[in-house]
Amino acid sequence: MIHMAQPGNTYIDGSHIFSLYNWNWEDATVFEGLIDTNGDRRLSYYAFRMGIRALQAGKPVLLTASSDDRVMAIATKNDDGTTPLLLVNSAEETVLIHLDLHNIRTHGQASIQEFSDAIHDEKIIDYSFHDGQVSVTMPSQAAWLLTFRGEE
Repeated sequence: MIHMAQPGNTYIDGSHIFSLYNWNWEDATVFEGLIDTNGDRRLSYYAFRMGIRALQAGKPVLLTASSDDRVMAIATKNDDGTTPLLLVNSAEETVLIHLDLHNIRTHGQASIQEFSDAIHDEKIIDYSFHDGQVSVTMPSQAAWLLTFRGEE
């Protein structure tokens, strides 16, 4: 989702990339959706829910970079003035990340939501930042959605 939302050659306006529920082909091949036949949400449901919250509705994408190449980052801007920043750490180890947000926000508050094996798209902390600088330690194999509020 992050690659397709970035401006440039990989940008895609829209796509059907998943099924919400299970469905069968005529040859009895079953495609598993994000919600199983019993109505239980699969782990992937929570990952998509958090990613869609940051990226849906064709929001403007802001220039964002992570200090660690193993962590993908993308920021957008909501109509209410908040700025969601989606970070994905696909590394096998915890990563310390430094973000320079001067072009997005100078100071304010951010709520951080986590998606991981243990935490399924839940708020884990509120974070204060100053001078456009954010330093966070992200767990391995996790995604975070930081939603910034404050002065631009």
